[in-house]
Amino acid sequence: MEARRSREKITVVPCLTIVDMVSPGKILVAHPNLESGLFGKSVILITEAHQTGTVGFIMNKPSPHNLNQIMQERGISWELGDVLYQGGPLNTSALVMVHTEDFSSSNTMYLPGGLAISSDELMIEKVLMGNRPNAFRLVTGICSWAPGQIQQEINHNKSWLTATPNDAMLFNSTGLKQWRKALNLVASETTAQYF
Repeated sequence: MEARRSREKITVVPCLTIVDMVSPGKILVAHPNLESGLFGKSVILITEAHQTGTVGFIMNKPSPHNLNQIMQERGISWELGDVLYQGGPLNTSALVMVHTEDFSSSNTMYLPGGLAISSDELMIEKVLMGNRPNAFRLVTGICSWAPGQIQQEINHNKSWLTATPNDAMLFNSTGLKQWRKALNLVASETTAQYF
């Protein structure tokens, strides 16, 4: 009997490199086993990733500080009811707005995926005058990793999962609900790579 050669179609699945996974506009989602501290059950938007390190902002942890009070300390009357979020453990006096790309200020940095960040007095003035982006979060503090550190935490420690966010996941929920939505997004993207 002669053996028949199978002519099955082979599907090639693109493999994402760590550079693709940790790039501006992507999110880091805390692995369920990363439970303690500020990073436990967190969703972090990556804004910079280069040879000198990685920078991002936690998007789902409301700050214990009152935004109205912080603005009053700066001499600004802010009565808009917005929530302030803990962006990270470093440079906690910095106020940054993570927002959709439909808004700009004097130092706006645009990210892939229709997102941007701003951090200046003009952004505050514009928002107070009613010139607001479609969606935004005000955060204090940043997250920063040394060169290669986040890659180590992903590959060896298994601390983080990655995904490409959408506006609804980033801006329409918070806390554990937002983290769970981010986990679902990771699962969907991982499954889509194979089917």
